[in-house]
Amino acid sequence: MKRSILAALCAAMLIACGDDNSSSAVDDGASSNSGSISSSSTIKSNSSANGKCYEEGMADLSIAVFADLKDSNCTANKSTWYNKANGTFYKCDGKTIVGIKMLPCNIDDGVDENGILTDKRDGQTYRTVKIGTQRWMAENLNYKTDSSHCYEDSVELCTKYGRHYLWADAMNACPSGWHLPSVEDFKILAFSVAGDSAMTSVNNLLYVGKVLKSKDGWRNDGNGTDDFDFSVIPAGHRESTGDSKRDRVAAYFWSSTEYSEQIAYYLYFEYNSYNAELKIEKKSLWYHSVRCVKD
Repeated sequence: MKRSILAALCAAMLIACGDDNSSSAVDDGASSNSGSISSSSTIKSNSSANGKCYEEGMADLSIAVFADLKDSNCTANKSTWYNKANGTFYKCDGKTIVGIKMLPCNIDDGVDENGILTDKRDGQTYRTVKIGTQRWMAENLNYKTDSSHCYEDSVELCTKYGRHYLWADAMNACPSGWHLPSVEDFKILAFSVAGDSAMTSVNNLLYVGKVLKSKDGWRNDGNGTDDFDFSVIPAGHRESTGDSKRDRVAAYFWSSTEYSEQIAYYLYFEYNSYNAELKIEKKSLWYHSVRCVKD
């Protein structure tokens, strides 16, 4: 039932653009730039793949988001596609794309019996936490990529806050067995920590900020209760000009869900609010934090 509510709400959201301080909130009112989340293709879906799991090489191509696919791909060729983020294998059924749930085989997600994730790429470790049906990183990602940065270019602040990433980098920054969360992933998290009350508003995830924010570090004692050990810290973000802004004030987490070719969603927390908020931002304008969720 909750999954159905999630899907309906996500499909109904309307959004509008804003500036840095308020950024771009998901808006249920109409505007000249607003639009609804929609799929680029009508697909059939199968709930399973007869017990099969996905092995590297089974699909012709890997895709980051389903929006990359259109039914016209079926008439152009007979390719198959695999989306790691949602664990779905896509293929052509006549002129329609069919999606089959198929999780990767033999995933080593790097998590030990104490819930500590070791990133095999650089040896860094992260706390993780199981919330509802999901397992999340409980610290901001600090994996160095070519276009990621520390707050104010300080290595010490990278240790404290993690790194800030452009959206394209964030899409591929998570370690094997983990992925950048979608809007749906964030919605499931909101339901898990705040129940139905989280979704009484399309714009805000009510009470989510209160229970997920860390117990210290926020301006004017705008701390949370951190009831689930998720520990959202006010890491701020970085502008494409190189200016780091709003530490101790706000937290910004990229989502894999796109609004358009140039714009993507992120999850926003602020010191003076008990809520969290889904907003949109230009992919190439701001560097945000990353929290990975297990595949």
